[in-house]
Amino acid sequence: MILHIRCGSDISDGLEAAGIPGDFQEWSDPICRGPVPPGLDRSQLRQLRADWIAETWSLDAKESLQKLEDQDTALDRLDDYERVILWFEHDLYDQACLIALLDLIGVRPNLFMITINDHPTVEPRFIGFGQLAPEYLSDLYGIEVPVVATQVDQARLVYAAYRSGDLAALRHIAELPETESPLPYLPKAMDRHLQEVPGVDGLTLTERLTLQALADGEKTAGRCFSRLVRETDPQPFLGDLMYWGDIRLLFDAPTPAIAPAPNDWGDPIGLTKFGRALLAGAARWHDENPRQGWWGGVPLSAIPE
Repeated sequence: MILHIRCGSDISDGLEAAGIPGDFQEWSDPICRGPVPPGLDRSQLRQLRADWIAETWSLDAKESLQKLEDQDTALDRLDDYERVILWFEHDLYDQACLIALLDLIGVRPNLFMITINDHPTVEPRFIGFGQLAPEYLSDLYGIEVPVVATQVDQARLVYAAYRSGDLAALRHIAELPETESPLPYLPKAMDRHLQEVPGVDGLTLTERLTLQALADGEKTAGRCFSRLVRETDPQPFLGDLMYWGDIRLLFDAPTPAIAPAPNDWGDPIGLTKFGRALLAGAARWHDENPRQGWWGGVPLSAIPE
């Protein structure tokens, strides 16, 4: 009895096509976006997450809550399996999901992990397991290693800092050499998380890279997203739905940085006068607009400038 847990469904068909035995469980609450404040029990946090996900990404609230309840309920059956294998790669999306998951389930004798940050068959950029053909997933099956107590301890420490918005603690983690971190890809993932703290211009790195893409000649949201993933984001981690939720703030604000407001990925967009001023360092987002959104467990509006 084997269970594969992945923060998405991208390898489900690949595992089956490769003939890899076992059940598959998606555990994919996108912790890298939206509120995860401390002080809530699991039920309260699920409800808050479901409400935010539904409102931000125009999804059904009941279905969002049911999905979160189902994935949590699945964790009650981990002892039914001889081996539980976690498939989590290096980026912020995966690592944030991983620390939240390990915080919940702790150390177990049947818990193993496969984690990578590149693959020789993927050029020029390795984004994740979903890029791998079934035969390469088959090659990875069998290299899983036990999850140990030091990894769970680090996950719980970092997840607590993530939820409380402890900048100093997260900077300390981000500065750890990969070889000194029990979870080797967590430091760079937290470094990318720190880059989503608004800078002096009031923009996150994702927002700044989007405006720069438009300044460089991209003309649609789809092209901006492709540019970030393929070229400019130092560690791509956002799916298209999450990215749309991010950039929507740039064109739905009282003083937008992007216009006209697109309805779809291919709609033409460009920088406003305010957007150009932001890129030139001649304006600050929060002088014209409220600072909306969350950074881990903290509203962006509560983070000191």
